[in-house]
Amino acid sequence: MLLAALSTGHKIGLAVVAAVFIAFALTSSFLAPRRRPDFPGKNGLSVFVIASIFLFASMLSAVIVFGSESEAKGAGAAAQGVAVQVKEVEYKITLSTHKVKHGTVTFSVQNAGKIAHNLTIQGGKHTANIA
Repeated sequence: MLLAALSTGHKIGLAVVAAVFIAFALTSSFLAPRRRPDFPGKNGLSVFVIASIFLFASMLSAVIVFGSESEAKGAGAAAQGVAVQVKEVEYKITLSTHKVKHGTVTFSVQNAGKIAHNLTIQGGKHTANIA
């Protein structure tokens, strides 16, 4: 399910980190012991443990970084916002749309009447009179 939601770039990033981790695991468990039966030896044990911990942390970091695309898309859409055009004439206010999605909404007010008008949104800002 997760792979279906990811972009190609994120899939490639996860695949590269996973390939490095798998290559290290296979090399350290199959190839290295055949060439050196005492692998990793007394001197190489600390290097092997540090490399294992580093690669494990890298894999966890890659999943966190490359697996969070859906949140970024949602934040980008909400940050863009919606613009609503408001036209005011005497005794009438016309909106370009009556329904907006959750997020930032910007109202652009135009006075098409003969007297000054303003717009007040309940719980929000109040515009000055527009002539």
